[in-house]
Amino acid sequence: MSTLGNDFTLNAGCSIISDNAAYYAVMQTDGNFVIYTTHTNRILWASNTMNKGQFPYRLVMQDDGNLVIYDRNNGVTWASNTLNKGAKPHALIMQDDGNLVIYDGNGGVTWATGTVQ
Repeated sequence: MSTLGNDFTLNAGCSIISDNAAYYAVMQTDGNFVIYTTHTNRILWASNTMNKGQFPYRLVMQDDGNLVIYDRNNGVTWASNTLNKGAKPHALIMQDDGNLVIYDGNGGVTWATGTVQ
């Protein structure tokens, strides 16, 4: 799966993988959301939220276009700050070039990690 749609949750320990399987983004059990290269496990990007809040953590692609990491108490540990940017529906895509991108319903980019390889 390379896409998280509206109101989709990625639980701790789960990941999304680019269609070419060269990159993956994982919601780690320590609360950090990280993009890795598949073959070398090199880190391309991280939310830098390790051990902020309390386990279990989850990443949510919200209906309002905001990508958010929540802890067990629904505390926000990180957000893309894309609330209501662009048209609905929104989708988070792990692209084949290593970039993780939120697209709006018109195909416009509202946020990206900037990790094109």
